[in-house]
Amino acid sequence: MNHAGRWAAALCCAAATLYGAEWRQSFDGEPYTCAMPADKAWALSDQLESTFADGVRGRALDLSSAAGKRRPVRIEPPFSCNRDFSVSLWVKSAPGAIQGTPIAANGTLRESGWQILARENGSWAVKLRSGETSFEYAPPLRKINDGAWHQLAFTIDTGRGLARFYYDGRCVAIYNIDGLGPLDSGKWTVFGGSDDSFDSGDAGMIEAFNGCIDELYLSDTVRSDADLAAEFAALQPGRVRPVPVLEGDRVRCMVWNIWHGGRHTGRHVGPQRIVEIMKSIDPDVIGVIETYGSGAILADGMDYQLYLISSNLSILSRYPIAEAIKIFKPFNSGAAAIDFGSGRSMVLNVSWLNYLPDFAAQIAEGKATPESLRAGEAATREPEIRQILEELKPFRDNAARVPLVVAGDFNVASHLDWTEENRDLHRGFAVDWPVSRRMEEAGFTDTFRALNPDVRRNEALSWCVWATVPGGRYQTYTLQARIDYIYLLGARAVESRYLGTHKALFPSDHGTFYTDFLLPDAPRP
Repeated sequence: MNHAGRWAAALCCAAATLYGAEWRQSFDGEPYTCAMPADKAWALSDQLESTFADGVRGRALDLSSAAGKRRPVRIEPPFSCNRDFSVSLWVKSAPGAIQGTPIAANGTLRESGWQILARENGSWAVKLRSGETSFEYAPPLRKINDGAWHQLAFTIDTGRGLARFYYDGRCVAIYNIDGLGPLDSGKWTVFGGSDDSFDSGDAGMIEAFNGCIDELYLSDTVRSDADLAAEFAALQPGRVRPVPVLEGDRVRCMVWNIWHGGRHTGRHVGPQRIVEIMKSIDPDVIGVIETYGSGAILADGMDYQLYLISSNLSILSRYPIAEAIKIFKPFNSGAAAIDFGSGRSMVLNVSWLNYLPDFAAQIAEGKATPESLRAGEAATREPEIRQILEELKPFRDNAARVPLVVAGDFNVASHLDWTEENRDLHRGFAVDWPVSRRMEEAGFTDTFRALNPDVRRNEALSWCVWATVPGGRYQTYTLQARIDYIYLLGARAVESRYLGTHKALFPSDHGTFYTDFLLPDAPRP
């Protein structure tokens, strides 16, 4: 066992200073015991020694079903989680072993705290809670009960308001955790279970992880991607995955409002169908709107990195997310810098503008004029896009070197579609819509319309896909329109497509767009 700060261990407990500490437990070197002296033991299990197995290096603490005493490691006093901190450990569980308990935790999450969990389906998860605010990262396909050693970790960066989650040396997800308060629970920090069942007799075994744990780590600093990747490479060199690098200069960007997490065609079938469509398009980066709990599911299904901007917005990327960029209000907008390797990158902003005023309903109900429609934008969507563009100005100014994409559900039509020539397509209306005008004035290209200029042949009515029955009830109180966009600055778009069909039933009320563009040459250092 290694020490830093003032840490010590006895009887499966470790004591810590509150800050300035880094604690590691490897179960190698110094003797490690969980047995109590006979005069202090309450039950037979108190006098049993811990069981050990081959570790990721050296030996590991065996808490599996094969072990007699399955007592987790408990740290006393409670480790402070009011500021930055990092948690990591290695786990191994037999193929198909029953799961469903904490792997590490500082409490029960009844009020505040964190937990790394082994889920019943064999995957893992992290839960964070402070009062009424909570976050969960739960990838369904990243299994830990497959007989292999797995590195699990997360970091909390309070200064930047970000949580990062790691699996086998890779940062698999980044969460914007603005609004999340301290994660102190007042409970012990426990590796291999939780402190919910440390009563005499069972010694924490009720909630013990069904597997082995090794290389436990806890600190009040933020471990870096490089540090965790290096640890994984050192201990599992044959399993290191190469960092993806873009071949060529063509990038495919996709945007999709998936409609309430994509679940309208089934709690599980819906997101699965979303993933099927995403795979068929094979994008490099995806802006997702109405994520609503499906971010980790989609990222896991695509094997992409996830940046969860808010409950609403997220970004999925085949390539490393170099920076999480906070723009405007997280429910409405956010961005990420994507690293394609070889000095090339892009910035993707995903945005959702206010759904009010409902221009489609106003027109369908005969309550609108072109002037009233333009005026109505001044209360919500137009000031929103102005503020987003203002906060994106440093990236706009650098777009010749690093292309900028603004993609999203703008909830309003485009002046490029609602022209005098196309009045008959829009119930007699020609409208110079302000939001699309502001994007044009800022130098952006509406990629779909630029590459598909014939509105009559390519209307791409992205909302509402489910309202396509001619004369149907849906069309009596609204109308369809193209309201989802991929805008590009600093690069040349070469292809842009729209998709709104599926062999069974399309899983969203919004169609999806994807655009291919060519990266400029990498800037010289």
